Amino acid sequence: MAGSKKENIYSLKGLKSVYKFTTGQMFKSKSYLIGLITLVLLMWFMGPLMMVSGNLGATSASSALDDYNDKDIVSINGIIVCNGTEIELSKEDVSSAIGENLANTYIAVTQDALSYEAELAEFSNSVSVDESLGENVEAKDTLITVYLTTDYENASYLVDGVVSDNSVISNATLDKVLDSISDTFNAKRYEQAGVSSLDVQYVMSGVSTNDSMTSTEYNDMINNKNSEEEIFTISYQMSLLMVVLISLSISYIVTVVMEEKSSKLAETILVSVRPLALIAGKILAVMTYIFTIIILGTVGSLISNSVCKALFNLEYEIEFIDFSVVFSKGPIVVAVILISLICTYLIFSIFAGIMGSACNKMEDIQSSVQVVSTVNIVVAFVAMFGPQFFDEKIMLVLSIIPPFSCYFAPITYMLGDLPLIAMIISIIIEVLVVAALAMLCAKVYRTLILSDDHRYKFMDIIKLARKKEEVTNV
Repeated sequence: MAGSKKENIYSLKGLKSVYKFTTGQMFKSKSYLIGLITLVLLMWFMGPLMMVSGNLGATSASSALDDYNDKDIVSINGIIVCNGTEIELSKEDVSSAIGENLANTYIAVTQDALSYEAELAEFSNSVSVDESLGENVEAKDTLITVYLTTDYENASYLVDGVVSDNSVISNATLDKVLDSISDTFNAKRYEQAGVSSLDVQYVMSGVSTNDSMTSTEYNDMINNKNSEEEIFTISYQMSLLMVVLISLSISYIVTVVMEEKSSKLAETILVSVRPLALIAGKILAVMTYIFTIIILGTVGSLISNSVCKALFNLEYEIEFIDFSVVFSKGPIVVAVILISLICTYLIFSIFAGIMGSACNKMEDIQSSVQVVSTVNIVVAFVAMFGPQFFDEKIMLVLSIIPPFSCYFAPITYMLGDLPLIAMIISIIIEVLVVAALAMLCAKVYRTLILSDDHRYKFMDIIKLARKKEEVTNV
């Protein structure tokens, strides 16, 4: 007769079978396949769509009258610039300034009153007024005269736009034309004065004064190679990547666990499979599913972005959804970041699995997901903005203490603010947390997954874990 002995609740017996079964079910399920395809396609086309929209915006900004309707454009038949300054301005400069929409507009640049009268006469004889503007509209009513003069008293230049009393040109259109010509005029005078755009930027930027600091703080500041923009970009990208990874995992794991619990399959499976192996197999299956989405989406995104740039010559930089920064810091950094990501995934996934098994009915899923997601979102939000405001000591502490270390450690390490030894310590602590959660899960998972008459809260789960390990006949 077989003896009775204590069950090894930490055994992973049956892990492979659970993993294969759950993975097969997920990739065969229509709902999971639709979710996978949707997310992958979203990642593929997000980059090109952002490129196209960004370039459309850039094109609109570069062309002075792109955002004006046809009536505004038709209302301008001519632009005559009277340049009374020493700055050379050509007809081509004016044409470039006002954009392609006014390519058929009569444009001239004069230096004195005599040449202005000649150009005015030429304009009146060569243009015809569009009938849509009305019968009483004359050619002069569709003309803009721009006067460039020197204000010697104030040591500056003046740009004035003049139209006829009965002009059909709107004030908004006139202002747009004057702004464009003013920008071009400024560029020309800087160029002719031998002043580069960088020199202008330095002059206009002024002087920034930092707070008083110690010599150590000063050395740390000048040795920091990351600008505030770079710090925010890396923090944003890493936090966003982690939020997407963890949020998807939490939802799928809780759902998978609850589906199995509601179908009563767990009672049969637990006869031959240990509790820890059961939840571990599901976590690894979901990880396979999630990482399949990330890999396919990332590779497809790189290809679609490259094709879009090559075919349409688009150079718009998508800073906040470009995760390539993770792979731009060298192989050691990539390896460390991936290990940290896996630890983070396991921490939140085991937590989600425990909370999912504590559900009593399908309606409880939302509540369980919300508990884990709240922790995830709060930590991500702090990690997204923390590097810009926290000092090194606070960042170091947050990079070592879970769950904040799940986000802060990879970010600070990528920024060069966390030594490799501190990163290794952070990973070791995360591994210990994973082990502790796994032990907790092993002790309570069987009871939680088989319970259908009581919903356990987190403190109930802790109390349950303190009880003696179950004993069964093997």
